[in-house]
Amino acid sequence: MTRVTSRGFSLIEILVVLFIIGITLGFALLSFGDFGEKRRIIVAAEQLTQYIKLVQQYAILETSTLRLQIKADGYQVFRFQPPKTWSPIASTPLFRLQHFPKGLLVNGRGKPLVIQVDASGDMTAFTLTLGSSQQPTMVTIVGKRNGAVTLQHAKSP
Repeated sequence: MTRVTSRGFSLIEILVVLFIIGITLGFALLSFGDFGEKRRIIVAAEQLTQYIKLVQQYAILETSTLRLQIKADGYQVFRFQPPKTWSPIASTPLFRLQHFPKGLLVNGRGKPLVIQVDASGDMTAFTLTLGSSQQPTMVTIVGKRNGAVTLQHAKSP
């Protein structure tokens, strides 16, 4: 009688090894961090900086006074309607309410920031910090009275 011997691993052995590797990789990924949260916040800050510049250009072209209201969940543009009314700009989807990505913290305070932009391009001076619960200050946006807007990245801890 001849005995057949096979070389290699059985299907069960291979599945057990893959299962162990999967669990190990899962724990490794969980310990590595924010899964791109920092990048999403930086992109949102860059987008908001460009949006503020767009609002400035729109105020100059339309020769009107605009207000950008930034809340914890997003931002929206309003137009001044004499004598004392501010109404949202609904004529274009670009100026409707824009939402921040999930997990983004704005300034760490409860009240909204209001930036008023005049027809000359001048605006309210402001400092706005964006971050996450792990790192409250990732990015700072600074706006000056003359309309200059700069984006400053915080140093990593």
